[in-house]
Amino acid sequence: MTESELLKAVKELLVLYKWHYIHIADARRTDSEGYPDIHAFRHPRELYAELKTEQGTFTDMQKCWLSEVSLDDGHEVYVWRPSDLESIKLTLEGLPEDSQNIPSGVCPDTLLWVYFIFPACGYTRCM
Repeated sequence: MTESELLKAVKELLVLYKWHYIHIADARRTDSEGYPDIHAFRHPRELYAELKTEQGTFTDMQKCWLSEVSLDDGHEVYVWRPSDLESIKLTLEGLPEDSQNIPSGVCPDTLLWVYFIFPACGYTRCM
């Protein structure tokens, strides 16, 4: 599955589960290079997701953005690959009033999750 096919599937799930979302088609052409592919809201939840193919890698700016947005309490930060489609569905269908309904295998402490995946970026400001 390509990244654009994954994006289409994620957008369909976002609409199905009534999320408001933003997708910047090519952040490299804006002042927000590296911004996550999806920024979505459904009260009381807010999430960021970077979409990658199974072998996809991250740019330095993507690493910094994911690290930066994870510093704010309450933000859910994900890296989603085609093999994660069932987990993505469970994440997005979670009831809005039950923000603790995070599927197993997803670390709710996104600061630690991103910090350990991207330790080189640490707490540096990316903007």
